[in-house]
Amino acid sequence: MLEDPYEFEQQSRRRLGVTVPLLVWLFMIALIVAGMMQCAQAAEDPRFVAFVFAWKIIDGDTIEVSARIWPNHGALDERVRLVRVDAPETRGSMPQCEKELGQKAKTWTLAKLTNAKQIVVQASIEKPARDSFGRILGDVLIDGVSLSDDGIRAGVFRLYSARGIPWCP
Repeated sequence: MLEDPYEFEQQSRRRLGVTVPLLVWLFMIALIVAGMMQCAQAAEDPRFVAFVFAWKIIDGDTIEVSARIWPNHGALDERVRLVRVDAPETRGSMPQCEKELGQKAKTWTLAKLTNAKQIVVQASIEKPARDSFGRILGDVLIDGVSLSDDGIRAGVFRLYSARGIPWCP
């Protein structure tokens, strides 16, 4: 049994007086380390980011954008080809069923862009990759969600294959 309950209470307050500041310092150190790790990760995968304010659909996997890198600076007009995905073609000597699928993909992309609150284009900073048509290869984020990934889930895009697999049987 405790001889003096008041003394026990005083000892507990002294321990708590040391513990709380220690916990605060440990928490601050953890936040700093987490921030440093996030910066290191960003340095490993540098991305060019442009905020889109105007756009035009070319086909399901290509859009023409007007974007600003910095506020109050001139616009950058580019065609952007979505990375990692392929959509059916809407023009050319394709079978009619592929053109219909292509129109469906184009309409789906149009709906996504029309309903977006924010459209962002991401591409590599080091060397923006371009395809044989001169389009920037990048990812388009609509309200924070990748248009490429969303299109695959919706079934209007498929993963890109350089072999040109037919869309119709």
